[in-house]
Amino acid sequence: PDLPAWQAPAESTLREEARVRLRTVRLRIEAKEQEDLATCRALGLDDLKVVLRGEPVEAGRLIELDRERGPALHVLLLDTSRSIEDWLDYVRDAAATYVELLDPELDRAMLATFDDSVLLVEPPTADRGRLQEAIRGVRMGSWTSMVDGLYYLMRELEARPERPVVILLTDGVDSASFHDRAEVNRIVDGRPDLISFTIGLDMPFFSRGLPPGVASSKRFMQRFAGRTNGQWLEHPTGFRLQRAFEDIRAMLEAEAVLTFVDPDPDAEPGKIKVSSQNRACKVVTYAEAATVEPEERHRPIEPPWHEPPFALPVEPDPKYRIEYIPSRDKGIDPLC
Repeated sequence: PDLPAWQAPAESTLREEARVRLRTVRLRIEAKEQEDLATCRALGLDDLKVVLRGEPVEAGRLIELDRERGPALHVLLLDTSRSIEDWLDYVRDAAATYVELLDPELDRAMLATFDDSVLLVEPPTADRGRLQEAIRGVRMGSWTSMVDGLYYLMRELEARPERPVVILLTDGVDSASFHDRAEVNRIVDGRPDLISFTIGLDMPFFSRGLPPGVASSKRFMQRFAGRTNGQWLEHPTGFRLQRAFEDIRAMLEAEAVLTFVDPDPDAEPGKIKVSSQNRACKVVTYAEAATVEPEERHRPIEPPWHEPPFALPVEPDPKYRIEYIPSRDKGIDPLC
């Protein structure tokens, strides 16, 4: 029925607006002791403490802890230089076991190797039989071009939609790369979902007196893993390589994504810290993607040819020396 004018509701000019900013952070929940593994894998939102911009986030603002894995592309980048000869069988066995345990519904894998050149041995595939056959067929080469291997691998991954999981294994210093580490880092900064694990096998470590690109392969691998939220794993021999690949699988299975409501959506994003209230577990919070300026992203990739050549002021380990044999090395300049 029609109401008298004095009873009719008046149109309000008030408007209510609510702004909400959801934050997500990838993290890894690990057990400090092996016997606590099941407990830590069952950790829930109530067991986590979140600090944003130095202030605790109320438990009621925590929304979800997602442990479901998405599609991933596992990339094996293996050193096949001459110095790997003593460990090559161990490398093949460990890598073959790793791909055998991948989930064919979620995971694909690819195999690349580097010696004095970089070779894509097996493109991305979910066929574990093909991958294992490719791994068994890996053969030894000569020099080591690790940075070139990473550079071309990063370029290859730019067109791949799955989350990249890079496993880099090497036993020596970089002796043959044309590209430099800064080029690799610039590409990595544009792929925030990438995670890498670097495995050093009986690696020498020169701390002083050598050019940065040659002297600090070990340090670079440590920093590269940290830059991509992964981990550096070192083994003095090839006997424990199987354990290294098992550790990588365990770390990937311990990953989760936490979603929560930012209490101040207008503030600067700030740094997120997550810890476990259960002392048996620890939480590794992944760093958020670094900001890459446009001019940095498109810098030229030519190597710095203007830099003068250098000589090694120390005597290299004999296993990193290669004898020039004319009958075998017909395509190599003996003065090189």
